Amino acid sequence: MHHVGKNADSNEKRQSTEKNELLNNTEVKMRDFDSIDSEDFLEEENDFCGGKCICMRQRTSIEKVLFVFLVIAVCVIIAVIAKSSEKSSHTEIDSVCKTKGCIEVASSVLSSVDSQVKPCDDFYKYACGGWEKNTPIPPGYSYWDRSQELAYKNMYQLHELLELYRGTSDAIKKAKKFHDSCMQEETTNKSTIIQKFRNLIGLISGTETNYTFPVILEKVHQLNTWPLFTVFVGPDEWQDDKNVIKISQSDMPYPIDALIEEDNSKKEKYLKWDAKQVRQKYLDDMSKTLRMFWNKSENESLTIAEDMLKLEVELANKTRSKDDIEFNRADVYKNTTITDFQQKCSMIDWELYLTTLTYQTAKIVNTDKIVILHEDKLISLCGIVENTIQNNSSVLYYYLLVHAVRSFMPYFEVSQFADLSQQTELEFDGELWRRCTFYTNKAFGFATAAMYVNATSQNDNVMQIEQLITEVKESFKGFVLKNVWFRGNVRGEATQKIDQMLNKISYPTYIMKQSFLDQFYKLFEVENHWFENLKSWKAFEVTSMFSELGKTTDRQRWIRPPFRVESDYDPVRNNLNFPTAMLHLPFYTADGPITFNYGTLAAIVGHEITHAFDILGRQYNAKGKLENWWDPLTVSSFNQTVKCMKDQYDAYIIGGQKVNGYKTLDENIADNGGLRAAFFAYQLWERKGESEKILPGVSLSNRQLFFTSYAQMFCSKWKPEGLQKHLIDDSHNPGPIRVRGSVSNMETFASAFNCPFISHYNPTTKCRVW
Repeated sequence: MHHVGKNADSNEKRQSTEKNELLNNTEVKMRDFDSIDSEDFLEEENDFCGGKCICMRQRTSIEKVLFVFLVIAVCVIIAVIAKSSEKSSHTEIDSVCKTKGCIEVASSVLSSVDSQVKPCDDFYKYACGGWEKNTPIPPGYSYWDRSQELAYKNMYQLHELLELYRGTSDAIKKAKKFHDSCMQEETTNKSTIIQKFRNLIGLISGTETNYTFPVILEKVHQLNTWPLFTVFVGPDEWQDDKNVIKISQSDMPYPIDALIEEDNSKKEKYLKWDAKQVRQKYLDDMSKTLRMFWNKSENESLTIAEDMLKLEVELANKTRSKDDIEFNRADVYKNTTITDFQQKCSMIDWELYLTTLTYQTAKIVNTDKIVILHEDKLISLCGIVENTIQNNSSVLYYYLLVHAVRSFMPYFEVSQFADLSQQTELEFDGELWRRCTFYTNKAFGFATAAMYVNATSQNDNVMQIEQLITEVKESFKGFVLKNVWFRGNVRGEATQKIDQMLNKISYPTYIMKQSFLDQFYKLFEVENHWFENLKSWKAFEVTSMFSELGKTTDRQRWIRPPFRVESDYDPVRNNLNFPTAMLHLPFYTADGPITFNYGTLAAIVGHEITHAFDILGRQYNAKGKLENWWDPLTVSSFNQTVKCMKDQYDAYIIGGQKVNGYKTLDENIADNGGLRAAFFAYQLWERKGESEKILPGVSLSNRQLFFTSYAQMFCSKWKPEGLQKHLIDDSHNPGPIRVRGSVSNMETFASAFNCPFISHYNPTTKCRVW
């Protein structure tokens, strides 16, 4: 959902085996319904006199008289019921839900809405206007939403647990010590911290005129910092079920679009970073780093920074491409051997390099299989590096070391690196506890999750959530997949893919065992000093990652720790992940109205399932292997429906800026498909005839509550620079656009709120991919 972790290149670390089970025989069995391609109601709509329908004009006179008497009788019955209802107000009181969950949901809904706004004119403002008025943006943030709000509360609770912990678990004691060393860092003077950085530089390298490129590269990469290229371990997406080494392009520290030469042939002009400003910031940041840690003069630092920028621009133009969400994964994924790749890229001895990285965990030989992603780009990189070593080797020395140094800087208070020689205005964080708890959770994710579950007696109602996921899967198979363009064998294989999806809900039970945690973090050495602990953490991450090399891929593993407010779909493992930290308001209620959960968590489930059939997800089969399992006609039809959705979002404006309908396309497809699947599941629940008590003080129908609770997941606000960054960098649209784009494509939304035709949230053209 929020980021949806569907990137097939993501690093896979700190892994272990969970025991989640496949859906059992208690799955809800539903009969097939014929869906209407243009709408999202379950009810089939027939022409009033078509097919087997018999119109009044076809009735006999006696039938018409009887029909009139029937209408009169019904009116009398309604009048009697209305009269009797006046005498039974106590029954209405009994129909109000009084559970803690219902009261909390009612409070959340009522405090977030702005009843002065008409839902059909601006449904987002109606659902979130109250939240926006009552919610400040905390210091240090430029963009704030409901996910961050919940994460902030969770993080403060974890901070308190770490502060008060007095238990016996070695792993949790390490986590506490790690956290405490961060909290104490504030008392360390600036000169001491600067010296620690300089000591790090000394451990890595020689001098700019006397260094060995492969050695520095190895030492920097062993710190889990990946300039030039990145190496990680993950499932082979093409052939067997073993974990293999993958080598790919590394992330660049500055926006690639600002470094790549402008392509004026493209028609769409989206918001982007100013290339001149980005390049100037690069020079300023590198110069400052060189002055602070190498004692370079202003002229020396600027000269080196300019050489680094030239190298960065060359790397961007020859080894990167601008965001292209329509690439074919199979085309850039190549199984090869170390020997074969060595012949194409000789800038280092690859066997020696990989042996150095894996020396504690594996034995590497030249014939070992590796995976190269974007091989042509990596070969270009090798050529650039070899030329740079010959012509200006010192720039590579600083390029690698500055990257290593700057990778440590975010873990410290920004004031520690303020250049006091320049009059610059800094927005200081001001909340040391938040930064320290955040990084402690990243470093000791299984231990912190165990602390949270133990202390809060967290009961996430896993069986209830499992049932909800099952219902959404069934609605997806029974209705969402039944598009007119998606049929035959392709639909059958898509159904199989959903059937084989594994659910990871809340947390793996094994993290509650002290023996597991102590063993898992056994090699993670923790001291009293924050800087040393950061080095230890980075080394532990690399060692843990390579410990998985050669092992059989386990689809049931929890790759990412569960104390995070973020669901995701993993196409390589065909897994759905819903961690414990997100199973709270505004995304889920354990004992509140079921309608609320359909509008929130069920929509999130549908969103993640839809990612299995978006531009990237559809390239993987049920077993997480790359396979072209769609026929050409299906692909062509898919591309046509996708274009409608891209054009829809391209037309939206927020804060005076145009939305990027191309960059956000996969997430927009998932938002729409997820909401549709959730509403189909909700309608099936309605058909069971189960009644639900009303929320206290909330005058919404159940269907209105469904859509309102959905919209309130996306309440958000921002500063101007926060909105700009979100629109340029994030693959998700801002909250108001996510709400408008998805609900305005739903006939059922317009029906629930009686929206007139051509109102803002009931456009005549409605796009549907799934």
